Amino acid sequence: TSPSDHERDRAIRQLLGTTRGALALVYRMHSGTLTEPVRQRAIELSKASPHADVRGLFETFIPESQRQVRLGNNILPDDILSLTGDAARGERIFHGDATRCSTCHVIGKKDESLGPDLAGIRNTWTRPELLRHVLDPSVMIDPQYSAYLLVTRSGAIHTGLILEKTDAMVVLKTATKEIFRIAPSDIEQLKKLTKSLMPDLLLSHLTAQEAADLIEYLLSLEGLSDDQ
Repeated sequence: TSPSDHERDRAIRQLLGTTRGALALVYRMHSGTLTEPVRQRAIELSKASPHADVRGLFETFIPESQRQVRLGNNILPDDILSLTGDAARGERIFHGDATRCSTCHVIGKKDESLGPDLAGIRNTWTRPELLRHVLDPSVMIDPQYSAYLLVTRSGAIHTGLILEKTDAMVVLKTATKEIFRIAPSDIEQLKKLTKSLMPDLLLSHLTAQEAADLIEYLLSLEGLSDDQ
């Protein structure tokens, strides 16, 4: 590979590092202002992007027969469990925009998390059990992470976790980590929900391999092995 190829790849990777940059690159590809070698290299490098939206932008340039098959809405656990995951790739997926896991789960920092601290996952579930809970987050909800619907007398609606409930104040934390402190006298309705705050179909935009990588990363946090 020549120095000029290295410079080309570096420039492409820099653009692919953000959605805005990727959009600019896609625009130039559609307008036909890129040489064919640059165009093909951009398509190739886009496949390795950890950002789902960036990969999606370039799929239109990939023949349908060569496109990655996403899990979609009807996910078969065995399709994922039969694969060997890669924890390093899974970590990028965990922090990427395809799942946004790190938005609610801050590893090792329970006070900053909206969901359970996943650092202790090895003590709770095996690989198949963990996958089941990811695929169906409402199958079993820890009471401290039960979601509540709160409606104020002024008509404001909030959904989140109850951090504190006393005669003087109800403190609720939303999925976007906003904190609301509301006096009981200002509450019209406070209802416990049966659905988890964790969204369903979280893995639908991933491939089976990406899902396996994500599960492997979660298990690697405490080194859970298949025979535990």
